[in-house]
Amino acid sequence: MLSRLKARITASNLFVLIAVIFGGFFIFATPLLWGADETSHTGRVYQLSHGEIFAREVHDNDSYSAYGFGGDFPESIKKIVNYVNYDFNANGHQDVPGIKWVDIPADYKKFSETALSGQTVDYNFSNTAIYSPLSYAPSVIGFLIARAFDLNFGPTLYLGRSFNLLVYIALFAFLLYSLRHFKVKWVFFVLALLPSSLYQASTVSADPITIALSFLIVGLIVKSFLTKKIGGLTRLDTIILALSAILLPITKPTYIFISFLTLIVPKQSISVPKKYARLFMPVVVGLGVLLYAVWQLKTGYLTNASKWIIAGVVPWWQTIDSAAQVSYVLHHPIEFIKTFLRTLLIGDNNYFNGLFGRLGFTNLQVPALSIVATISAFFLAVFTSETFQRTKRQLFIIAAVFFLSFGAIFGALYLTISDVGQLTIEGVQGRYFIPVLAVFTLFLLIAINLRFDIRSVKTYSSVKKAVVIFAVIGLLVTALKFLYVIWG
Repeated sequence: MLSRLKARITASNLFVLIAVIFGGFFIFATPLLWGADETSHTGRVYQLSHGEIFAREVHDNDSYSAYGFGGDFPESIKKIVNYVNYDFNANGHQDVPGIKWVDIPADYKKFSETALSGQTVDYNFSNTAIYSPLSYAPSVIGFLIARAFDLNFGPTLYLGRSFNLLVYIALFAFLLYSLRHFKVKWVFFVLALLPSSLYQASTVSADPITIALSFLIVGLIVKSFLTKKIGGLTRLDTIILALSAILLPITKPTYIFISFLTLIVPKQSISVPKKYARLFMPVVVGLGVLLYAVWQLKTGYLTNASKWIIAGVVPWWQTIDSAAQVSYVLHHPIEFIKTFLRTLLIGDNNYFNGLFGRLGFTNLQVPALSIVATISAFFLAVFTSETFQRTKRQLFIIAAVFFLSFGAIFGALYLTISDVGQLTIEGVQGRYFIPVLAVFTLFLLIAINLRFDIRSVKTYSSVKKAVVIFAVIGLLVTALKFLYVIWG
């Protein structure tokens, strides 16, 4: 009986259990609409769930500019959005700088019971208007189910969050199961349970799909390096890898370069007929780029949309112009490099903290113990994993994708919400680097073959237990602090 139980305690099963527990906690412990940009994401999901694919011009009298891009939204829920925006921005009675918590918990119970019916009004969600339906597919399913049963706002939002978490868990569980015969699975186990990543997966957001697809690509590439025999990747692995590379560019275009990593997959590892193996991944990458180009063409009118979400909030919003910014960068490349480096030097601590745990619009930083535990688990897993053979070409491509993806984050924000020639790049947040962390992990695994020499089965079993315990500690102390601070 005990041996059967131990056999079922696999990385994938443990991940599902832990992710369900803590992801479920975040779903219900996070106040309505307090996820990162959840007010805007919810507007986009509501629009998609009503069959509208593309955002339109709106005249939103509650925004500073009274103009933007978005769609119809229930007036009753719009009032809740306005209240929530005030609650996590103003926090009138609170005197701890930078920390936000719920002012009146009873109000959120009332909001949860509000019906999603009645008159609709224009709603400006310009910052999420450009994201494709794929980015929101799980949440849209949740909203459609809620609509079929005529559920109120709270249950609807919780269903949207739950389906995001469900898809996130399913995709990572597949990856861990696919890597079940390799020690490297514990690296992805830790990364899947990062507090910042799991929190994002438990809110209405475009991030869960983006994060999961990025790690699927990297994880299956790692497997291809470990199974260079013919058909080392199963047919299902090959299909999932190809679909991930094709779809990632339209979930969040900033991460398009991550799809190019599939070009380093050894052709003999791919489960396709030998005569197609050489061209298979280049065709996959080409399809992803094509899909990206079509979506960008269809949404070209939204190029400067993000300025309308910060209209009135920052003094330079009226002079944001993506085309003029491109011209400035092309004519002043040295100045742009200085701007990039200046922004990076000023904000590096903030980005690091955000990457390893700043949760939603609470500005709540996870405890230092969580960061230490998570990073310890990560490096313990890395330095007890397999070693890899690699070529200079492969290392070059991985490094190039890392720097291009890293730079694309800054570049996109310089074009969309920074003034022309501005001395710093606005809006960069640590959570944006979670998919890039996947690329960094790939480089670390393949470029550095330093490993702990662990030959004892008993010793390695202790290592696995330590990795799991550290990951759980990171989430547990984060959950306790979250509950105490937000609901006090």
